[in-house]
Amino acid sequence: MRHAAVDTVAPVSQIGLGTWQFGSREWGYGPGYDEREAAAIVARALELGVTLFDTAELYGNGRSERILGRPVEPGAVQPRAPQARA
Repeated sequence: MRHAAVDTVAPVSQIGLGTWQFGSREWGYGPGYDEREAAAIVARALELGVTLFDTAELYGNGRSERILGRPVEPGAVQPRAPQARA
């Protein structure tokens, strides 16, 4: 996985994972994902070196954020500071 230097933030993967579709089936994006499928997608992205995840509290009223946090076991991912926010 290639990473890009972003000013004062730790290197960020050049490929990110958007989690909008994890939040709700109401937007008509395919059949939707159940939480198990979404967690498997996040876990695989982490295995491949993805460090950029796009999420927002608007995505399913926070559901995508909750799904994104579940597969991250304590200690599995080293926290980096500072975090980039847009």
